[in-house]
Amino acid sequence: MTTGRIAISPGCRPTYSDGEIGRLWEGNEFATPYLLPELLTLDLTTIRKLAVPLILFEGRHDRNVNSEVAAAWFDTVESPEKHLVWFEHSAHIPMTEEPGKFLLSLVRFARPIAEKAGSGEHLDTAW
Repeated sequence: MTTGRIAISPGCRPTYSDGEIGRLWEGNEFATPYLLPELLTLDLTTIRKLAVPLILFEGRHDRNVNSEVAAAWFDTVESPEKHLVWFEHSAHIPMTEEPGKFLLSLVRFARPIAEKAGSGEHLDTAW
């Protein structure tokens, strides 16, 4: 598949060593005590307008976060640009459950936003 100047195999998957996977869990253990308490008390239901783009990546089978509630909230929010991407074969971690589609979705939806903002100027030469 070709996306702009990037050729990507739909089945592409990053390969991580056991050490890298271990560091992922170390990062979770470090960040969770700082981030989770605030996240548990966060109420987004009153937010109806954003001044920034909004992209939601939702796993259809997520049992940690109700993706249907997220989709309903998404429908009520005004944003200069917004995208809701469903991962039909994922639960809570679509970046590891469907890494190919996740990468393609980042390239399709997030990269153009970054380029418009000026933060993606170097991306043409990176590939």
